[in-house]
Amino acid sequence: RKWHEVMGLGAFKLLKDRDLAVYFLTAFLFSIPLAAYYPYTSRHLQALGLENVAAVMTLGQLSEVVAMLAMAEVMRRWRIKPMLLLAIGCGIVRFGLNVGAGIWGSAWWIIAGILLHGVCWTFFFESGHILVDRVGKRGGKSQAQALLNLAQGGLGGVVGMLVVGHLYNRIVLATGGGWACYWLILTAMCLACGILFAVGYRGVSAQYQRDHERGS
Repeated sequence: RKWHEVMGLGAFKLLKDRDLAVYFLTAFLFSIPLAAYYPYTSRHLQALGLENVAAVMTLGQLSEVVAMLAMAEVMRRWRIKPMLLLAIGCGIVRFGLNVGAGIWGSAWWIIAGILLHGVCWTFFFESGHILVDRVGKRGGKSQAQALLNLAQGGLGGVVGMLVVGHLYNRIVLATGGGWACYWLILTAMCLACGILFAVGYRGVSAQYQRDHERGS
């Protein structure tokens, strides 16, 4: 085996596939605002005077379980693209609800957003694993999954924590408030990811089917 294949660098050749490249880029960029969910949602709830913040945050974990159970049925009816757009849309709405909490000072806005966490997180990243698994059959499934983990959990997560932390320090701490502005910026980031994916992704399933038929 060649040295770049041993190091896993061969997975980068999969980025020649337009749909996969668009998803990887979207996953990386989408991971940046999502990095604010756990640390800064709870801080905002505390700032609003809510008690038992940890118990409220578990609603997001429960929504992940519900979304995971519903995912199989949804995938039988929908293609991957609308599922991913639904996930990004939930991210937009969730942070938009947090903007409402910053404006009107009610924790119920954030709680409503937490309930969307399951669809946002599970549908986007689990559907992405399925997408990568399909394309990876043409060029190294395990390497493709490793590259996805790097994009969303590794590099994306690190860059995300740096960005959302910087925004928190500059907008919320420096001004003594500014929660609405903080979440509005993250909402705009999610919206940009949605536009990128909607325009750039053409639908890998048809191309994959054609390649599979030619190879069989």
